[in-house]
Amino acid sequence: MSRRAYSEINFHITWHTKGNLPLIKPQIEAKLYRFLREKMSETPETFVHAVGGVENHIHIAVSVSPNVQPAEWIGKLKGGSSYYINLSAGRKMLE
Repeated sequence: MSRRAYSEINFHITWHTKGNLPLIKPQIEAKLYRFLREKMSETPETFVHAVGGVENHIHIAVSVSPNVQPAEWIGKLKGGSSYYINLSAGRKMLE
């Protein structure tokens, strides 16, 4: 068996907005995708292939190290993105 092994896990992740509502508006779309890319890049050995979606769901294509625990990692992405967008929306209401 080779001592030099390489492995990765490739995911196509999708999730919908709460209630499947059309909440991803053009004015937040770029900020949301940028946030997700930055958040994923914080995980070592992660390569983001694509981030996109439509008004009611997000698609992510990513390669991660086998050390990543998928359920926990994806949960943090979903929760973090929701918090970030809601915080941004709250700031705009105060302006």
